[in-house]
Amino acid sequence: MSPHRLMRCALAAAALDEPVKTGLATAQTGHKLGVDALQERDVRRRGLLFSLVAIFLTIAGLWLLIRRIERNGTRAGVSPD
Repeated sequence: MSPHRLMRCALAAAALDEPVKTGLATAQTGHKLGVDALQERDVRRRGLLFSLVAIFLTIAGLWLLIRRIERNGTRAGVSPD
């Protein structure tokens, strides 16, 4: 290889250092944002699960209460005669 060609390669590598550093910093930031988004998704899923369980238990409790009231033949707030 000629010395001029080696100098061009060395200069080109030095010229690429700055854009590569910028790209790596951007990639690191993107990775951190992605990890944070995945953690937030997990928190939201746990919240949704908790809400669905609470709603299900409320509906089941109301269903059981209505069933008991209908079985006893009484209405809420009215004493049997």
